[in-house]
Amino acid sequence: MSRLKILIPILLSLILGCTLLHHPRKEDYKTGVVSLNELKQYLWFKEEYKNYTLSEKGYDSLLGLNNLKIIIVGGEWCSDTRLQLPRFIKILETKQFSTENLKIVFVNQEKQIPKDYEKFQIKFVPTFIIIDKTGNEQGRIVESPIKNLEDDLLKIITKTH
Repeated sequence: MSRLKILIPILLSLILGCTLLHHPRKEDYKTGVVSLNELKQYLWFKEEYKNYTLSEKGYDSLLGLNNLKIIIVGGEWCSDTRLQLPRFIKILETKQFSTENLKIVFVNQEKQIPKDYEKFQIKFVPTFIIIDKTGNEQGRIVESPIKNLEDDLLKIITKTH
């Protein structure tokens, strides 16, 4: 009986500990500006980035990306962000998009965003905001693409030029 009294708390602690490892608390999620190098350390990012195959079409028009700025607002806690963000970054890197023109911002589940980004009125994540040289928003992809990321991005870029 005394062994059972010792064993039960140990088992409960192990179960609770494993659960906490797999489900971070709200306050443990990263918020604020995230560097590309930091983003690439997340296991979920690495796996989706590796597994994503870009569309077969030749997106030569996406080369115009380097004339634009992109702000990505996502949430580490968000399944759409975990799916679409690595894919989007793979597209940008394939087209050799300058990281100087890229900002990645993570928000909490209440979508509280740093003051510098409040003007973008984020309601859903991820949101990929395409901005021209003069600072005007040219378009955005919200949550999931309509067709696919490449086509949706191409539509925004061709509208810009």
